[in-house]
Amino acid sequence: MAREDRPRVRGIGGRALKAAGARALVLCAFSAAAFGEDPRPDLPALRVCVYYDVGKAPSYRNGQLHAIMLENLLGHFREASAALAPAAEYRAAGLGRCDRAAYIGSYYDAALPKIFLRDVAKYKNPFLWINYNIEQLQSAMGVRAFAAKSGFVYDDVTAFDKAASTGAVPDFYRYFDYKGERFTKLAFRKPDGDVIASPDIGLFKRNVSAVVLSTATDSGSGKTAPYITEKNGFFFVADNPFLFIHEQDRYLIFADVLFDFLGLPPRSPRRYALIRLEDIHPDYDLKTFYRAVDLLKERGVPFAISLIPEYVAAGSSESAGIEIGARPAFVEAIRYAQANGGELLIHGYTHDVAAREGCPSLGSGYDYEFWDRCRQRPLAYDSESFAADRILRAKSLLAGVGLSAEGWVTPHYAASPVDFAVFGRRFERTVQRVTYSFGWAAGETPIYVNQFFPYTIGKDHYGQFVWPENLGFVPMPDSHWGYTTPPDIAQSARLTRVVRDAWASFFWHPQLLNVPGEKERLEKIIDGIRASGYEFVSLEALRARGE
Repeated sequence: MAREDRPRVRGIGGRALKAAGARALVLCAFSAAAFGEDPRPDLPALRVCVYYDVGKAPSYRNGQLHAIMLENLLGHFREASAALAPAAEYRAAGLGRCDRAAYIGSYYDAALPKIFLRDVAKYKNPFLWINYNIEQLQSAMGVRAFAAKSGFVYDDVTAFDKAASTGAVPDFYRYFDYKGERFTKLAFRKPDGDVIASPDIGLFKRNVSAVVLSTATDSGSGKTAPYITEKNGFFFVADNPFLFIHEQDRYLIFADVLFDFLGLPPRSPRRYALIRLEDIHPDYDLKTFYRAVDLLKERGVPFAISLIPEYVAAGSSESAGIEIGARPAFVEAIRYAQANGGELLIHGYTHDVAAREGCPSLGSGYDYEFWDRCRQRPLAYDSESFAADRILRAKSLLAGVGLSAEGWVTPHYAASPVDFAVFGRRFERTVQRVTYSFGWAAGETPIYVNQFFPYTIGKDHYGQFVWPENLGFVPMPDSHWGYTTPPDIAQSARLTRVVRDAWASFFWHPQLLNVPGEKERLEKIIDGIRASGYEFVSLEALRARGE
């Protein structure tokens, strides 16, 4: 029975993960663009060809998803452009058009064209092979020739240890060492017994001459195995780093290795940090807001404000909302924040969705705006004009009180592909994680994922410039999102520093100041991030530096 990624897991809002079997599991996503097209003529000359699996059933789209996720990371590199295409449709000499090439083996035992394997064997430029089906290349080349090219002799895929207990998460190659730090794969057992994990990893019979860039360690036996290797520009990643990504995951190792694969230097030795004060709106408690601004001012921390220009209470209609111009004291507070290191980001128009049948409005900051939370899909009335109108209204309200914004933050990071494309055209900068999805047409099975980035993405799949949010947030103690502690965020920042051009970016709700101990916890987060070598920088300064 073939192992494959099964599109049963969702990730909206950055931290929600749901269901799947105990074998190979997946996070999935949407694309509005065509695949395999030539890059636009105005893009840089370093062409990176990304090939992906299509699986054995038309419904299988995870390979396309993972290609999008790689395309997004490649968007950090201004010198490179990505062209995506199914490996099954490869034509002879196709690699000759590529300055770099990558194959993502997301579907176990996918039938790769013989001509593709022959061209990979002959390819002289850097090549990145990710996860499954490397044995097909070894078989096509012969063991000796393959070992000369890759630096190793491949064995097989292994998953959970057979002798594992049924009461806990089975042991597998869960830990990954890189540049003196240890990263961990997500794994947990649900109450119904399902294990959420991606345990598969390719093992070698022997390493002949490959350079081991990262090592994997079994959580039970302590056995080690090469995880990422390289020889003369041929890179091999022994699992799929796009499965179940989280803030302390081996995904960060992969994001850094791309510098070596592309042969490109980091843009700067500096590491940037950003904090956002989240969900600030015209009905906000100003005493709490001033306390938050003063705290960051005293700590010498520039900050961003995720501003909602019109506040709508839960259960109220948009027509009954409170616009920013109706609250002069709120505008005065925003100007005070600007005078003390704050800069504005538009966080939706209302950050709320009008009530729909069976789905009442939650109010600004709690509901979405471009997403149907009850049906987990784009809004029924979603369109390019709908998104553009919301943006126009938000900008108009700010302009009416003499304010403007540095960029955009998508409410709860969730919207349709059409909406995200609009955001990319209407704003030079966005700060967010991004939901990538497809399969919304009648009769299709939708799949989607929320991807975060450890560094700036100059152009993502939707055309957006993305300033990252990669460390998460500290939710309110009674929040359904769970609880992220300051040590969690500080540890994530410390691990992320192995990535060249890395950021440490998170958001924080000022009402947490009303919770005992949260002021001190925020100070510890700030101190921990600074101790890891990051500097908090204004958005204006980032723009001036080309970020």
